[in-house]
Amino acid sequence: MGIHTGEPLVVAPKYVGLEVHKTARIMAAGHGGQVLISETTKTLVPEIDVMDLGKHRLKDLLQPESLYQLHVAEQPSEFPALKTLENRPTNLPVQPNALIGREAEVAEVARSLTSGIVRLLTLTGPGGTGKTRLALQAAAELTDTFAAGVFFVSLAPIRDPALVVTTIALTLSVREVSGEPLERTLVAYLNQKEMLLVLDNFEHVVDAAASIAELLVSCPRLTVLATSRERLRIGSEQVYPVAATSSPGEAGCDRRLDEQ
Repeated sequence: MGIHTGEPLVVAPKYVGLEVHKTARIMAAGHGGQVLISETTKTLVPEIDVMDLGKHRLKDLLQPESLYQLHVAEQPSEFPALKTLENRPTNLPVQPNALIGREAEVAEVARSLTSGIVRLLTLTGPGGTGKTRLALQAAAELTDTFAAGVFFVSLAPIRDPALVVTTIALTLSVREVSGEPLERTLVAYLNQKEMLLVLDNFEHVVDAAASIAELLVSCPRLTVLATSRERLRIGSEQVYPVAATSSPGEAGCDRRLDEQ
């Protein structure tokens, strides 16, 4: 259970808004039988018996949140580490605002990546359609799913396709081994790891797609979520077209997966 105090927005037939979103994130950080409380609620009810769990990064919230565990009579008081970003292997950046209005698209992308069928999903569309934001949100939803972690690799700064493998290795802190090609070292590192890589802005280095195909063949538990203005055109790729922004802070997606 997650308890937070705030003023929601009423959009019949439900409540929405950042405070509702924050409450859901607090709840999702806990385990069965655990009751988590926000700083706001604790301040309003100072006499309750709680344990201070410190500050935690919650999925796509701007700042770390102070969380407390409510002591409940005749209920367990010891639980595993909270399911927050710092307790999961990830480098996903904190987002400047909550993603509102694209829940269906996020759910569909996340569902595709956990289907056991899709190993490479490419979000395509012109610049400014929100491909990166959608990818980051879907990836954040899956930090509990991939045991070896979820990692974001920005390809925007590079233009040489030969540097893609190097950039991935640097992101994962994989060091070169003397006398061994970096590609082989990276494959050895990823070989049995259940990991999600988010490769952002692939259109700048689309000629490196063959290297990603080789990684996927050699690393059977690796999954890749790419964003690109064009498809990568390699085997097993599925494409999710992201439509142009329809209103501020919200964009729609063409809800279909195109298999290449």
